[in-house]
Amino acid sequence: MTDKIEIKQHQLVEDPIIITKVAVQVIQLVLNQGCKLNYQLFQSDGKLVKNGIMDMTGDDYAAWSNDDDYVIILC
Repeated sequence: MTDKIEIKQHQLVEDPIIITKVAVQVIQLVLNQGCKLNYQLFQSDGKLVKNGIMDMTGDDYAAWSNDDDYVIILC
């Protein structure tokens, strides 16, 4: 007698989500030390995909400079 095992198929990789808009608000800023940011990631239809609060300190804060693309990479 052989036992049968039922295997359910699952998709392991979801379709990619394309982010077309990023909103970043500085909540708290400590000069030359770091900041706390609120971020929101949106699709082209305006649907909110992800939001959160992040702390940026140390080397991450020093590398931020004037390039907001750096914040997007950290989100």
